[in-house]
Amino acid sequence: MQEGGARARAGSLAALEDDVLKLSLLLADKIVRKTVQDDLSWLEPIIKEALSALGAVREIIIRLNPVDYAIVSAKVDEFSGLTRAQLQFESDATVNPGGCVLESENGMIDARLEKRLGEIGGNT
Repeated sequence: MQEGGARARAGSLAALEDDVLKLSLLLADKIVRKTVQDDLSWLEPIIKEALSALGAVREIIIRLNPVDYAIVSAKVDEFSGLTRAQLQFESDATVNPGGCVLESENGMIDARLEKRLGEIGGNT
């Protein structure tokens, strides 16, 4: 009888742990989205990481949410010094705010916010 109670308690704790993790990721998502709304500083490290992952490339297409694209398109020069590759920014309504998708001849990197938060949470 005690063994069954202990198993039930362990199962309840595991479920509670999953719920707390999901709630934490939901809160993190909301905080990050608010933070990246008007601040381009989030984009530079993503581009730098992608450049190292993509290797030597001639051109990189960076697809952004239309709201982010409007902000970035006014400041394209800030990103041109990050690489010798030609950077081309495109508006893409399938990309949520705070994320981007980078494409080159060497492959694609999905840096959408939900993908990055999913990796942190172990895809819960």
